[in-house]
Amino acid sequence: MYETIYKNADRLVLNKLEDFVTLTRSQEEVFLKGFHQLQLRHQAHYLPMYSSWLKTIEADWLTMDKKQIFKLSQQVRGHWYDLIQDAGPVLVPLLVSLDQKQRKQLISNIKGEMGKYKSRNERIENSLERFEDALGKLNIQQKAMISRHYDNVAFYREVQVLHNQKRLSKIEALLQRRLLTEAEMEELTRYIVNSPNDLPAHIEQQRVQRIVNQIDLLISLRSTLSTDQQAAFVDYLKDLEYILAEFNGAKL
Repeated sequence: MYETIYKNADRLVLNKLEDFVTLTRSQEEVFLKGFHQLQLRHQAHYLPMYSSWLKTIEADWLTMDKKQIFKLSQQVRGHWYDLIQDAGPVLVPLLVSLDQKQRKQLISNIKGEMGKYKSRNERIENSLERFEDALGKLNIQQKAMISRHYDNVAFYREVQVLHNQKRLSKIEALLQRRLLTEAEMEELTRYIVNSPNDLPAHIEQQRVQRIVNQIDLLISLRSTLSTDQQAAFVDYLKDLEYILAEFNGAKL
């Protein structure tokens, strides 16, 4: 199943994209061709990185300290921006190829999606479900720890929401122009990639602080795990290893 999903990721992503904007046939073909090249690089360049990180976690997850976890988190975070940067040659020309009607449709649908706010309880329930996917059933103490963490980082989430709204406004303003200069294309790419190197200092500082808070939660939670929960997490990592093997074996 995972091999099939990975092999057909281009179509799956296209279907998701067309929830936001209706593309022409030629635009679909350009997107699929570009995405295929991106996926070939993903399989060759990024999947080995995932396997390396997973091996590190499998070997050391019970003993890694705050500094070690932070270093790993920065590697993962940096890779994400590299991946989006790699996608730039696919995404930016596609955006520029949209006519004014398509651009308005895209921005309107993104705004609608960004405006969907879940309640505090819904968000906490989603967080608890993600932890239980990896650890099995949580006890009352563990649920309380995760809920407190959610409330403690609420400010950082609001800052991120405002930052993304500002990014979208900048993208919208650029897409209102029929022709973009080379400098404007580079500016559009920066807003899409949202690299830490291009962030205001206070935004980057708050992002780092949010990560530090998350690591504090993970270390505190780790000390409360039962034998069964530790075993469940080991199984969870093995499942991820299996999925990566399926992705690696997929003939793209």
